[in-house]
Amino acid sequence: MIEHTKQGLDLVKRVLGKTDASEEEIKRVLLLDMSISIGQMTISANETRQVRQYESNNYFISVQYDLSEAFRQVIDEVLRTPADQQEAKYFESKKVLWQMVADRYKNTENYLRELIKQQQEEDGIKR
Repeated sequence: MIEHTKQGLDLVKRVLGKTDASEEEIKRVLLLDMSISIGQMTISANETRQVRQYESNNYFISVQYDLSEAFRQVIDEVLRTPADQQEAKYFESKKVLWQMVADRYKNTENYLRELIKQQQEEDGIKR
């Protein structure tokens, strides 16, 4: 019998609403969780500055990332792990991936805002 992680059992409890799930139910929930992934992430920044009364300058910029390969790498890494360690490896890898996504989001948004600021300066917009 496989020893399940706290994260795995908590997930099963939230999804199925029970704590006495069978091995098959636990496996099914974990496989379903692994199959759900974000394919793309869009990060946008915009700003509007009043130039003169009733006249504004609108700035908008957006970047889109393809995350499908990152999720695929997590699953591939989990599948290369021995069966009794796959669940723990999955949750560990998933946590690292989400931390990477959060970091990418923050850094990209800051970069986009800097691009808008540079364009506003070129356009002579006072901050």
